[in-house]
Amino acid sequence: MQEKTGKEVRGIKWSEGTIANARWGGVLLRDILISTGIPEEEEAQKGFHVCFASNVAPCQDDTSYGGSIPLEEVMDKDGAAMLAYEVRLLV
Repeated sequence: MQEKTGKEVRGIKWSEGTIANARWGGVLLRDILISTGIPEEEEAQKGFHVCFASNVAPCQDDTSYGGSIPLEEVMDKDGAAMLAYEVRLLV
């Protein structure tokens, strides 16, 4: 995406390995966190991140994959951070 648009993108630069034609299914991470008692007030979310990791498959030059998303971004009412449990490839 960065190469085609010239705009900076976040995350791993996948180049040719990206699959773009897929429909993801799951639940908003925001909804899960609210149900566990995470406060919805923006001020209470500052400085925190939602961290995730996978040791299932190697990632590039590493033995695992991990990352984080600012809690404020996950809890945004217009956000789309999803705990995905389904993917359908569109052909």
